[in-house]
Amino acid sequence: MSIDLLSLYSEIKQLMEKVDFSMLWRGFKPLRFALYNETQCCFDGEYIEKTDEFLANTAIEYEGEHIAIWDVMEPQDAKVLASKMIHEMFHAYQHICGETRFPDEAQALLSYRYSAENLSIKAEEDALIAALTHDFDEEGFERLLRLRRFRHDRFPYEYAYEAAIEQIEGSARFVELNALKQLSDEKYDKSLSASRKEVGDPLSLLPVRVVSYEIGALMLMLLKEHTNLDFETPSDVPFAIEMLSCVQNGETVPVNDRIEGLIRAYHDKTDAIVQRAKEAGRIEAEGDFDLPMVNIYDARCHGGFIVSRFFALYYDAGAPVVLNGDFVIELNGGDRAVRIYRLPEPLE
Repeated sequence: MSIDLLSLYSEIKQLMEKVDFSMLWRGFKPLRFALYNETQCCFDGEYIEKTDEFLANTAIEYEGEHIAIWDVMEPQDAKVLASKMIHEMFHAYQHICGETRFPDEAQALLSYRYSAENLSIKAEEDALIAALTHDFDEEGFERLLRLRRFRHDRFPYEYAYEAAIEQIEGSARFVELNALKQLSDEKYDKSLSASRKEVGDPLSLLPVRVVSYEIGALMLMLLKEHTNLDFETPSDVPFAIEMLSCVQNGETVPVNDRIEGLIRAYHDKTDAIVQRAKEAGRIEAEGDFDLPMVNIYDARCHGGFIVSRFFALYYDAGAPVVLNGDFVIELNGGDRAVRIYRLPEPLE
């Protein structure tokens, strides 16, 4: 089904004009945006040439201006899409404001360790977050902070990475939800309910980056409603670390056998994807490359291989090469790529 990008752009623009951006985040104002597909790009209400700059759903710098972009792959509810476009707009706003708390995604993909101890505690935290946004109680909130204090001290790298994602993506998801609330109470309630369900489900723990969007948004709701923490003021410290400044003692929980099983199953699935790619033998590039740009949203990494859905971007003699599809990237034992395999069929 062909989607008329110009008509869709006009509809999204009109919906955004109904949103009070000052209620979403201090100082946040609407920015220009683009909708695109495989062949077309509509920017600021006009069709323009689509270039390789338009990749993924994100914020980019286009002709010296920070804009939001969205890949329209299939029909979507206009109000939901408007809220998601505002999410990406907020990322552009973060860049404009000089936000410094972005995580090192490439390094984290290689370095974040899925520990059963860490994720067992995290599962307990997440269940509390989901419950507290539905029915708040002070004792449960204080226990949540103690659990997080323990992980902050015991797993500093992993906690810091999660805190950075919660800061950058969680705040954008928080803004997205509140924009959707202004457009439709019904759609907001449905989206918030889905967030609570995802955060409270241990199956959502892997990959940790994905659920961190929802965790960050729900944590910001709790902080806004039940604390005096001013998380909208520019800072170099993620709110998930700043909120622990007055928490003296941590708390832990026993390792959950189910979590150990989830980690094994996650790595086994990654290994199976890698094996399919190697058996198919469809090598797109071979040599010695800097770590390619991948779809970091839900990328996998295990055993010296990275799995990326939808695209991969690498540089050949200094020129960017964009590959569309699903790929497995073989590393050299460190942080450089030696082969890029195309998967024979799309990942689900």
